[in-house]
Amino acid sequence: MHCLVKLVYRGSLVAGLFTSAAQGAPASLAQLFERGPIFQDRNGDGVIDFVNARMVLGENPTAAEVAAAASIAARLAFETSALNLPLATADSAGETAIIVGPSGLKRAGIEAPQLKPGEGIVSMTELSGKPAILVAGGDDAGILAAAELLAGRLPYAWNPKGPTLEKVAEELRSVLAGAGVRASAISVPGVYAAAGVEAIERIELSAEVASPADVGRAANVLRALLRAPQASGERSLSYGGALAVRVRLAASGATPVQVELPRAKAPAGGPLGSRPGAAAKADIDLSNLYTNEGLLGDSDGNLIPDRVDALLSPSGEG
Repeated sequence: MHCLVKLVYRGSLVAGLFTSAAQGAPASLAQLFERGPIFQDRNGDGVIDFVNARMVLGENPTAAEVAAAASIAARLAFETSALNLPLATADSAGETAIIVGPSGLKRAGIEAPQLKPGEGIVSMTELSGKPAILVAGGDDAGILAAAELLAGRLPYAWNPKGPTLEKVAEELRSVLAGAGVRASAISVPGVYAAAGVEAIERIELSAEVASPADVGRAANVLRALLRAPQASGERSLSYGGALAVRVRLAASGATPVQVELPRAKAPAGGPLGSRPGAAAKADIDLSNLYTNEGLLGDSDGNLIPDRVDALLSPSGEG
């Protein structure tokens, strides 16, 4: 599989990343990597072959913004087996915009979210009246933390062998339904990252319920989770890969209510074991670069490459 990623800065152009027909972005981060508006199967063979997205960066992006965009672009390319070339670089109303950092926010005309140093966010937003994805931070470290969360963790709640954001939304629906509260729509509008923290800082959930009375009932159900004794240290809507889950409850005619659920139990600590096959590769040469004996690796012994055993070492201050 060969993937090509190109970020282009040219005058007043927004850097383009892949092109396709006019469709909007998903309304929730839980569906971000599913087949649909961004990842498309153009020839109907069941394989993703088109990525409908563009990066929105400023004319003079910082090194952190470029690094963040490159990480996200690499992840997008990883999700497809083919691309249509050449790649267009001009603005296109048909592409899903991924807005990166302060320079991207300025170009898009979107107000920057209030974030602490080292804090980052990946969230749904709007650009020109259409859904878009925002990757921002309180500083360079926060931007990189947010980009790494999007590029390396989502759609999982941090642990790639754990629950997805869709499962988190489904669990909220189940908890509310168990108390007789029906949610007409549940989405994941945003997730927060923190530099140097091996977990999602916070998962944001939004639930639409039928009435103002249901808002109060749902809030009481969620608060009861915090009060209930848990001998095992586990409870609903608590995940080892997320420090907290915040639920926004809303209904027509009601003031929205937010309930934050801190993680009930942290995962067991201790250093991670070494990856299978992580020893030095003494026999690497140009003939085997793209095999398990070269730049790729096989962590589960099935002879299929499933990781990259390479480190990029740029020159200069960057």
